[in-house]
Amino acid sequence: MKYTRKDVSSKNPFEYDWKSNGYVGPMILYICYGFYDAAWQTCVYWFMGAISNNSRKLANFAGFYKGIQSAGAAIIWRLDGLQNPPPYMNLFASCWTLLAGSLVIALPVVILKIKDTVPVEEDLNFTDETIEDVIGHRIVGMKESESLMI
Repeated sequence: MKYTRKDVSSKNPFEYDWKSNGYVGPMILYICYGFYDAAWQTCVYWFMGAISNNSRKLANFAGFYKGIQSAGAAIIWRLDGLQNPPPYMNLFASCWTLLAGSLVIALPVVILKIKDTVPVEEDLNFTDETIEDVIGHRIVGMKESESLMI
């Protein structure tokens, strides 16, 4: 399998467009990549949401995740823009290696931390919030047994 920078170097960057022969295959591939990325992001955010009901904690998880993701994109963008960039296969292999390694690291979290429900008391561990801050309020005049969360 050989696909090098020499194969794609061209003096005319507009040599290949939607009217070119063989355009439909790569177009469908890119559409599938977009779908896969959306499914992956949805799965990751679902996992994060299943770990806690605490919005502060989830905001921290999401911020950390997006920060790592953006840092990785910036590094690859910079490597690709160097005067003498690394071969495509090196970039491809590094991306897949990092993904596989992160899945191995994330597996214990997914197995041990994701439950069907998260008790409110557990959500409040290591926060400055109280139970009254997160469970809602009773309607004035209602009995304790009839209370509705608003």
